[in-house]
Amino acid sequence: MSPEVFKEMRTDMGLTQDQMADALFLKSGRTIRRWESGQQKIPGPAMLATRLMYELCEVVVGSHGQVYVVNVHEIASLYSSSED
Repeated sequence: MSPEVFKEMRTDMGLTQDQMADALFLKSGRTIRRWESGQQKIPGPAMLATRLMYELCEVVVGSHGQVYVVNVHEIASLYSSSED
């Protein structure tokens, strides 16, 4: 994954660099800035986690900036079971 694609996915999810760092359990947004600028290679596990969040999850930012990653399939199963 290129730095440009990573940044595009992050911004499409509506996350700041600091929020993305929180979602990936990193200490700070500095690492995200390094990845997006190409200064540091994006590790494979971070690429995979980002792709999974982007394609399969809903990312929600709380009122105090906390980041919640919710599996879309769990949400769908909640709606389908409530229709029974």
